[in-house]
Amino acid sequence: TSEGRAEGFTIGSATFANGTGPSFVNIQITPQIDAQAISLAGVAGATLLPTGTIVINNVVANANGVYRVPQSILTQLGDGDFQAILVVGGLSIGSTLTGTARVREASPIPEGLFVQTFNADGESGLQITGTTLGDTIVGAGADDLLLGGSGNDTLTGGTGNDVIYGGAGTDVATYAVARAQAVVSHNADGTLTIAAGADGTDTVSGVEQYRFSDGLYSFTFRAPGAAVIANFNPASGWTTQDLFPRHVADVNGDGFADVVGFGFSGVLVSFGSASGSF
Repeated sequence: TSEGRAEGFTIGSATFANGTGPSFVNIQITPQIDAQAISLAGVAGATLLPTGTIVINNVVANANGVYRVPQSILTQLGDGDFQAILVVGGLSIGSTLTGTARVREASPIPEGLFVQTFNADGESGLQITGTTLGDTIVGAGADDLLLGGSGNDTLTGGTGNDVIYGGAGTDVATYAVARAQAVVSHNADGTLTIAAGADGTDTVSGVEQYRFSDGLYSFTFRAPGAAVIANFNPASGWTTQDLFPRHVADVNGDGFADVVGFGFSGVLVSFGSASGSF
C-alpha cells in the first residue's frame, strides 16, 4: 500500500489478569499474490491455510523484542503487499496489551536528481542498500550492514558494530568522535577496522573519506614489508652495527627517543612517539 507494510511487531506494556503471560504468539500473513507460490521450507511452525493465509506458530521475539515476519518469506514477497497480524493467545479475560507494528514505508522514487535518506532502527542484522544516486544512509543502535551503492554516499553506522561498504563513487563514513579518539587498523583483506568509542567498532571498505568531529580524513597504507626508503635494508649495509650503526637520541627535542640510522642513502631518523612507537 502507499502507507507501507508491517514486517514486525513489538509488545509494549502488558497486564495479565491471571498473572502469567500468553501461551503462544503467532503471526498471520495474507499476501496479495497466491500464497501457494511461497515456499515455507525452513520456516519453523509455518502452515498454509486453505484461505490463502500463512500462519507462523509460536513465534519467538528476537534480541530486540521484535516479532518479525521471517526473512525468507519477505524475500519471496519482494515489493508485494501483504497483511500481517500478530496473534497473542491464551490470555485470561481482563488482560491488556499495547503493541507497535513496525512498518516498512513505501518509497516511490521520482525522476530527476535527488538525495535520498534512509534511517535504520538499529536491529541486529539490518541491511540498508542505497541507490545509484548520492544517498545518506544512517544506522542506529545495533549491528547494521550499510551498502552505499554506486553514488557518492554518506554513511553513518551509529552506535553498533557495523559493516559499511561504500561501493563505487566517492563515499564518506562519518563518526561522532574526534580522530584522536578512534583507532584505525588496516586488515589483510584491505578492509579497515575503526574502533570509535561510543560509535562502536566498524568494518569499512570501499570508502574514500572519513569525517570525524574535528575534520575530514583519508588514509593511505603501505604494503607490508615495503621499504620505507631505498637502500635502508640489510642488503645495503644494515646487516650489522659494524658498517652502518644505529643510535638512539632525541633529535627533535620532544622528549621521546628517536632512532638514528646510517646507510648508503644518507641518514634516516625515525621519530619516537608518546605511545612508544616510531
